Amino acid sequence: FSSVRAVISWSYELLSEPAARMFRLLGVHPGADISAAAAASLAGLPVEQADQLLDELAGFHLLTERAAGRYASHDLLRAYAAERSTATDRPADRQAAVRRMLDHYLHTAHAAELLISPDREPISLGSLPPGASPERLADEQAAMAWLSAQREVLQAAITLAIELGFDSYGWQIPWALTTFLFRLGHWAEWAASQQTALTAAQRLGDDAGQAHARLSLGRALARLDRYQESYAQLARALEIYRQIGDATGQANAHMASAVTRYGQDEVVSALSHARQALRLFERTGNLAGQALALNSIGFDHALLGNGLAGLACCQRALDLCRELGARGYEAETLDSLGYVQLRLGHHDEAIGH
Repeated sequence: FSSVRAVISWSYELLSEPAARMFRLLGVHPGADISAAAAASLAGLPVEQADQLLDELAGFHLLTERAAGRYASHDLLRAYAAERSTATDRPADRQAAVRRMLDHYLHTAHAAELLISPDREPISLGSLPPGASPERLADEQAAMAWLSAQREVLQAAITLAIELGFDSYGWQIPWALTTFLFRLGHWAEWAASQQTALTAAQRLGDDAGQAHARLSLGRALARLDRYQESYAQLARALEIYRQIGDATGQANAHMASAVTRYGQDEVVSALSHARQALRLFERTGNLAGQALALNSIGFDHALLGNGLAGLACCQRALDLCRELGARGYEAETLDSLGYVQLRLGHHDEAIGH
């Protein structure tokens, strides 16, 4: 490495001071590549200026523009950059850079999560430090694309946050990855990130963070067929939500329990949880939650042979979905209605749904 370090140092010494600072700060970034927007937050600069500095680094072969607006460097280059940062930059400046970077990823991921899951209740984030500028995502498609491009970097950011004791990021970034990992079926990664989130929230003594992590962990464990562990996490999440007076959290825990119990053919228990969820969603005025609970109740009724009761509940759920324009929930409810009609012997209606 000593001979390679000498070669790298020749290029480094030719850089302008702003580009040299950018190069050093890239050494504290946890991922193999970085976007111009993330680099801007890392350095506390406008994106246009950061882009110019990244181009300068690429011109000296200290970075490679892997794709439009995304830059990567070799492990040896990153190690050298980290060495120079330790030797040159004040610890407080490096820590501030890491915080800006983590805030960039957290706030952008949080916005992405709400675009792909608009009915999810947001969590409270800390205020943005000066110089941190999250990316603006236009719609659900842009949110999914950003999360896909940043997936490995976000996981590395979670690990870095835990290592450095920035525990709020350690549970909040995993919270923001929940729907994305669920949709793509990355169950093991989802469970692992939520276990990390739980550890971070416990270290903070953050009850809400622990409840959110346990709820999501319970859902992920069920997808991995680890049902007993799932039951335990969901029960604990429900208990904490009750302690802190979070009715929406309680409703979500009941819904997750209903789905998990159904997965083990415990239909009577699933129906009980769904009914409790519905009461809580009605109390909070959460129409999307009511639609989900009614759909679950209707499906459970059909499984138990109560076809007419199931039909009434699922039809109420469908009306709510259409009123809200919730197309994904509408599709799930139509699927349930098809099953209910099949159980009632109404084959044409079942096919139509």
